[in-house]
Amino acid sequence: MHAERGQNLARGKGTQPLGALLGGVLGSVLSLRVTLVIGSGVMLLGTAIAYASPLRSLRELPAPERGDEPTLS
Repeated sequence: MHAERGQNLARGKGTQPLGALLGGVLGSVLSLRVTLVIGSGVMLLGTAIAYASPLRSLRELPAPERGDEPTLS
């Protein structure tokens, strides 16, 4: 049980160090202001993708397809 939790935690935080490194490099090479504008644009890109997807019109969860049921193991 605890090993699964640790693996999920590692997967969820896996790109944060890379983003911090990239932000530091961009901040040093360009400038802090430009780096913040780039970071804000990248974060807004996720919102734009969700806004353009059919997710907005989804009113209820779709029924699971056969074979997608979770197993208790």
